[in-house]
Formats: sequence, C-alpha cells, structure tokens
Amino acid sequence: MSLILSCSRALNISQPTLTRSIQALESRLGAQLFDRKARTVLPTPVGEEMLKHARLVVASSMALEEDVQIPAVAGHIEQSLPTAFFLDP
Repeated sequence: MSLILSCSRALNISQPTLTRSIQALESRLGAQLFDRKARTVLPTPVGEEMLKHARLVVASSMALEEDVQIPAVAGHIEQSLPTAFFLDP
C-alpha cells in the first residue's frame, strides 16, 4: 500500500483528495513538498521544514485540548482549520 493511500485512510479522505490537497498546497507555496518516485514519497527540504512546523501545530493543539478539559465534562474537542488559515497573511 502506498504512503499516500495509507495517509488518506488515516485522515478518512480519498487518496485523490489528499493528492489534490498536497498539490494545491505546493502550488500555493511555489515549492515541492515531496519527492515522488516509484513507490516512495520523501519530503524535500521545504517539506521537512513544513513537517517541523506541522508537528508544532499538532503538539500545540493537543496541549490546548488538555488545557481546556473541564473535569465535569467528558468528551473530545475536534479542531479543524482550513489550509488557507495557515497560509493567508
């Protein structure tokens, strides 16, 4: 199974949707994020930098979820922001 397909399944979206999203982000950034070769997908230097920042966003999001937990309320906070939120100046 390809990495893109595995990732799309983990995100509960189709592989073509994930591929289009990555391509749209690459177009918007004017840089290629991944080197795509037969059966391998590796981040470019720009992709590595993007991954570093994405990991910080995820860690911050998880910390936010922990910080806003109210003991009397059980549940899970679902956070979702459009890609444009992170890219628009």
